[in-house]
Amino acid sequence: MTAPTLEHGTYSTYTNHGCTCAACTTANARYHGNQRSRRRAERITIDGRLTHPTCKHGTASSYSNYCCRCEPCTDAHYAADLRRSRSRA
Repeated sequence: MTAPTLEHGTYSTYTNHGCTCAACTTANARYHGNQRSRRRAERITIDGRLTHPTCKHGTASSYSNYCCRCEPCTDAHYAADLRRSRSRA
């Protein structure tokens, strides 16, 4: 029995099989870019700030991945950035 042939240039080959060839890496980047764009389009304005309605607020991840700019997410992003810069010094 032979091993299945992988279809390169797909998100699933990158994630399920760990392939890091240029085509699969590009497919992964494209997938995540599309996800980020979709989440960015879902944001609404609350108190003058672009806020994502369904993300977990107060995390640096929500600031980065959902582009949420509510005060708790902005504060968490700032705190994480400060920790990173201090750890490099």
